[in-house]
Amino acid sequence: MTDPRPQPAHLPEVILAADFRHAFGVDLRLRRGAQRGILHRLGRGQYTPAEVWAGLNRDQRYAVTVRAAAHSRTGAFPLSHHSAAALWGLPLLAHWPHEVHFLTERASGGRSDPGIRKHAVGFDDQDVELRDGVLVTSIARTVIELATVVDLRSAVAAADRALAVDRTGRTPPLTDRAALLETWQRMLPFRGSVRARTVIDFATDLSGSPMNRAAASRSRWPDCPIRCSSTDSSSTIGRCTPTSSGRPDAAWARATVG
Repeated sequence: MTDPRPQPAHLPEVILAADFRHAFGVDLRLRRGAQRGILHRLGRGQYTPAEVWAGLNRDQRYAVTVRAAAHSRTGAFPLSHHSAAALWGLPLLAHWPHEVHFLTERASGGRSDPGIRKHAVGFDDQDVELRDGVLVTSIARTVIELATVVDLRSAVAAADRALAVDRTGRTPPLTDRAALLETWQRMLPFRGSVRARTVIDFATDLSGSPMNRAAASRSRWPDCPIRCSSTDSSSTIGRCTPTSSGRPDAAWARATVG
């Protein structure tokens, strides 16, 4: 479950060895700082003050790890999937991964470095934004790609958060259903498109807390079957149709895209 402790307005300081490349012995000094407990090592050449790390909850810790990895890389590739979700502030009911996820161009291949997961699926420039000083996939693409790799409740909780409307009018929603549908359509064909479309159809801006909605779903979804039918011969485009109860359930997760 996502830690309920409030998150700071800005991510904590990230110390990169690459920023001190002209300072003699900086790598050794940073490593010694980590050994002494003064610094916490996030990744190769990436550190944050140990006292800052100790005060972070699980969501914040993954977010700062993601930000450090993004700042340490030279390619203009956006963070994606769980990593983009962390910087957009989307909830994840499951555990955050150990890897940091990036999108790359199809021609670049998908070989990944330790702690880094590259998705060589390509991306459109309109699906990339600058957030917290790093490139991330747009909120719409993030919701869609997250829905293809996480469980139903986490996917719906993230989509609900993205659509959530502040009833006081002070904070606009991160996106709307039309943007989700337009992005989904433009991404076709892609693996998991049926699952992603089901999440878009089920998500709502009226759910209140995504955590409460996900918890309430446990008693509704388990016995509610869902029928999924592909609309093309390649099974990459489809539409999931709930049964007479009108409520999709975890059975939709068996609808994968080949």
